[in-house]
Amino acid sequence: MEELEKQNESLRVTYQVKADEIFDTLEKMDKLLGTNKKQQAVFAMIMAIAAIDAYQFITTKSGFALLLMLLFLVLGVFYKKKSSFANRQLAEAFEKDPEQVVEARYTELQLTDRATSYHDIEVMYEFKKSFGLRYMKSYYFVIPKRVFTEEQLLQFREMMKAQLQEKYDDRSDKL
Repeated sequence: MEELEKQNESLRVTYQVKADEIFDTLEKMDKLLGTNKKQQAVFAMIMAIAAIDAYQFITTKSGFALLLMLLFLVLGVFYKKKSSFANRQLAEAFEKDPEQVVEARYTELQLTDRATSYHDIEVMYEFKKSFGLRYMKSYYFVIPKRVFTEEQLLQFREMMKAQLQEKYDDRSDKL
């Protein structure tokens, strides 16, 4: 009987999101998942070249070294913004959707218009202000904690920990 009650148990929240809260969570997830390592390496190389040019300018007072340093700094800033562009677009798409829905059920997680089994979820991160999950290799979903009441938040957290087990990663005290 208790197992049947668990199977019928669900938690549903409907909400709207802001692009900034989605973007922030996606950036944290990229860092943790390592999905932006190539971009980080290229950015580090550009900044290293700019630092070398800065040193050369300081030691030689060469205008050419100053020009190269400024060029690489601008290139680095441009590249950094470009590498976050996909996350910004995704965040803005979430914001344009008038309604997000999360329904945690015993057998699956309903994410707006897609039901996904817990087996298909690769990882769920809990951050200070949100939950971020990656599922089916390339899909992301962000759930701000502000959409839950205190009781719903506890219930959701416990359901996710029980269903996802080692796939649930609590980073709320770190990020």
